[in-house]
Amino acid sequence: MPIPDPLKHQIITYCQTAVPDEACGFVILRYQTNEPVFLPCENVATDPENYFEIAPDDFVRAERQGEIIAVVHSHPFGEMKLSLADRQMQDNCRLDFWLVCDGELQIFPTIPPLVGREFIHGRQDCYTLFRDFYFLAGADLPDFERPDEWWLSMT
Repeated sequence: MPIPDPLKHQIITYCQTAVPDEACGFVILRYQTNEPVFLPCENVATDPENYFEIAPDDFVRAERQGEIIAVVHSHPFGEMKLSLADRQMQDNCRLDFWLVCDGELQIFPTIPPLVGREFIHGRQDCYTLFRDFYFLAGADLPDFERPDEWWLSMT
């Protein structure tokens, strides 16, 4: 989903107001309008400058208003990559993570488990496994279309 500019601006601005703490919240699709909306949440982590934690009540509040499609948080003084704790939380939530760092927003899509995947040519195939492995290590490789049975033309 492309991020509408007003939504992107709202998220980045909110994250800048939380410095030095990590900001957090959700992006939902409103049930009535199906429009993406940012819902800021309080960071209840015991060390909010280095971690974020969203209260269970905020999850409930968000789910009442729409379908949660992403968790938003910031790294005010960190890097534009998910930490190990972020990746573990993303794996548990099964949601995209939108990360704000240095005034930029990047989407980190949910990555299915590397082991035990169903093979689906062009969507969840060998190249996708390779891409996802490197993405988890911080390298974003481009995707490309792979025609069906391309290997038959390799003679």
